Amino acid sequence: MSGPLLPPADLPLADQKVRPWVYALVKYGTTFLARFSGIRLYGRENIPRSGRLILAGNHSNTLDPFLASLGTSRIVHYMAKKELFQNKLYAWLMTEGGTFAVDRQSKADIGAIRRALEVLGGEGVLGIFPQGTRGGAEVLDGVSYLALKGKAPIVPMCILKDGSWKIAYGAPIAPEGKVKELTERVMSAVKALEQELRLK
Repeated sequence: MSGPLLPPADLPLADQKVRPWVYALVKYGTTFLARFSGIRLYGRENIPRSGRLILAGNHSNTLDPFLASLGTSRIVHYMAKKELFQNKLYAWLMTEGGTFAVDRQSKADIGAIRRALEVLGGEGVLGIFPQGTRGGAEVLDGVSYLALKGKAPIVPMCILKDGSWKIAYGAPIAPEGKVKELTERVMSAVKALEQELRLK
C-alpha cells in the first residue's frame, strides 16, 4: 500500500500546501476574457526564479492580482479582504490557491502579518498592492515592513489598461533602509514603469 502523496522536493515550502491546479484554474480562468483585449508583458526577466520575493504594484482593477501573476510561473500568494471568505466557494478556491485573509479594518492584523512572513520564510512569492484597495489614494507601508522583516527583495510592477493590457516588472529593490524610505523607492519605481508603459 502506497504512502501519502508528497509534494516535489524542490517545491518551495511556502507552496507545498497549495493545489497547483486550483491556482492555475483561478489564474488563467479569471484572465481569459482579458486576453481578447491583448496582454503584453515587459521585464519578466526581472522576476527571480527562486527565493523569497515580494511583488508590489498599483491597484486599480479587480483583475490585478491575476494579471500580475502572469509574469511568472511561480505561485504568487496574496492577501484578500476577509469579507471575500464569507462565500464558501470563494473561500475554498482562495485558500487552496494560496490566498489568505486580512482584516482591512485592523491597523495591524497579526495573523495576516504572520502568514505573510511564513510565505517569505518558505522562500515563496508574496503579492502586495501598497494602495491597499483599488484606486486607493493612500500608500501603506506594509510592503516595506514585510520586506525588511522578511529580508525579501521587492519587484515593482505596474498594470496599465490602454486598449490592451500592459504589465511591466522592474528590477528587484533590495530590502534596505527605513520603512518610509523603502516605500518611496518602491512607489517611485512603479510610477516610472507606468510612464514607460504609456510610451509603448
